[in-house]
Amino acid sequence: MKKFLFVLLFFPMQVLAADAMPMADVFRHPIVEGLLSAVILISLLAEIKTAGFSGGALAAAIAGCLLIGANWSEGDQMLEAVLYFGGLALVILDILALMTGVAAVIGLVLLLSGLFFTFGGDMTALYILSGGVLLAGIGFYFLLDHLSQSRLWQKVTLRDSLTGQKGFKSSAADLSAYAGKEGMTDSVLRPSGKVDIEGHILDAVSRGDFIEKGKKVIVIKAEGSYLVVKKADAR
Repeated sequence: MKKFLFVLLFFPMQVLAADAMPMADVFRHPIVEGLLSAVILISLLAEIKTAGFSGGALAAAIAGCLLIGANWSEGDQMLEAVLYFGGLALVILDILALMTGVAAVIGLVLLLSGLFFTFGGDMTALYILSGGVLLAGIGFYFLLDHLSQSRLWQKVTLRDSLTGQKGFKSSAADLSAYAGKEGMTDSVLRPSGKVDIEGHILDAVSRGDFIEKGKKVIVIKAEGSYLVVKKADAR
C-alpha cells in the first residue's frame, strides 16, 4: 500500500490506496493535468478579477490536492506542495488583505512552479503547463466581461499606473463628473462590482462594505477607471 498525501491549506489528510490505483493514473494523465491546470488558473484569475472569495481559491486547492496527491506515490512531493500551497496562500492573502497585486503575481509564479515540478520538471512538464496556461487564457477571455473589476485586478494588470498618468485616460469618459451622483448597484459589491449611474453601467468599489444588488448608492469619488461608492443611507 502506498500513501497519497493530500494537503489542503496545510491540513494533511492521508488516504491509503493500492499500488495500481486507477484513479491516481487518471490524474497523472497529461491531458487531465493540463485541464486541471487550466481550471486552477481560471479560478484564481476570477478571484483576483473580482477580489472576492467566491470559491475559486477552494477549487484551486482541491485541484492541487488531486494533482500533487496523485503524483505523491511517484516520490516525495513536499517541495511541490510547499510551492503550490505557499503560492495559493499568497494569492488569497492579497485578495483578502494586502491588495497590492505584487503578492498575487508572486503567488501565481510559485504556484506554477509547484505544478511544473509536480508534472516532472522536464520538457514534458513544460508542454503540459503551457497547454494549461493557453487553455486558461482562452477560457478567461470569454469570462472577462462577465466579471466585476477590482482594484487588485487593476494593480495586477498595471491599469492604475497607466490611468490618469503620462497622458493615459480612462476608457470611460471623465468619471469625476459622476462624483456626488446617486445610482443603483447593478451587481453585488463585495467590495467591487457594477453600478448604474444615469443609465451608464460602470465599474465601482465600495469602501469595504458588502452592498447587495439593487441598492441605492452615492458616488464618493472617481479613482482611475472605477468609482468609489457608499450606500445612500450611510453616513
